[in-house]
Amino acid sequence: VISLWIAYKLFGGHVKKVKATLLELLISHREFLMSRRGKWMAGSVVAALLAVLFLPVPYRVLGKCALSPTSFEIVRASASGVLRKYSVTDGSSVANDVELFEIENPSLTTDLEITRIGLDKLEVEARAASENNVGRLASLMMELEAKRSTAAKLLAQLDGLKGKARTRGPASIASCPDQTRRLNTFVKEGDEICRLFDVAELKATVEVPEQDVRFIALGSEVQFRLEAEPLKTYSGVVSRLQSLAVPDRYNPKARLYKAELIILNPGELRPGMTGLARINTGWV
Repeated sequence: VISLWIAYKLFGGHVKKVKATLLELLISHREFLMSRRGKWMAGSVVAALLAVLFLPVPYRVLGKCALSPTSFEIVRASASGVLRKYSVTDGSSVANDVELFEIENPSLTTDLEITRIGLDKLEVEARAASENNVGRLASLMMELEAKRSTAAKLLAQLDGLKGKARTRGPASIASCPDQTRRLNTFVKEGDEICRLFDVAELKATVEVPEQDVRFIALGSEVQFRLEAEPLKTYSGVVSRLQSLAVPDRYNPKARLYKAELIILNPGELRPGMTGLARINTGWV
């Protein structure tokens, strides 16, 4: 009310002058407005106004978007031991079959050495039995195969302690947020050491205002630009629209819905990038 009163005091005189000028124009051009040509022009203006108000126009919904990985793999310790080394850093790119970390387990190393000594001894006994005691050879060969199987399992466990990456895409992003704290600490078999996020495909999530969500449907075209690549436009289609609303972090009273689309990563995109998206909803 105070704002209206101040506006009236500041601009009231100008409004009165504009009203008086319009009345003078109507009176002076009354004959023209009552003529056939004047009525035709007035009707055209009214029709144009109605067309602007009611005819459908192409509509676009604007919203903030953020990239996130579509899938990830949890890398766990294959055996208990002390976590001695990380070969990757948090957020670094990881190719397939790259060593991620190394766990030290002295008992496995000792068991492997004992198994190898026993294996060498059995091989010597087997060669001697093949020349002198053929009946003993069969049992020695069975023991020899068991020892070889045990040695192979121990080697596999030791190799698993190096935590090599097994990725599906050409590259992944490693997530190891607590590297410094976990170094030189004891980890149990099955404990999570790090995660690998697949970045060959990324999910773009667009925040849609509550008043515009009714215009969006699955398959709607989306164009968006990212802060990291402001001059490049990426595109896709809406593949999922969340049914539950979330509060707007800037305006708690407002509600937002999230529209998702899957895009192929050309190579320069990374999870966490943000930007602005425009969803084409067709004619509205």
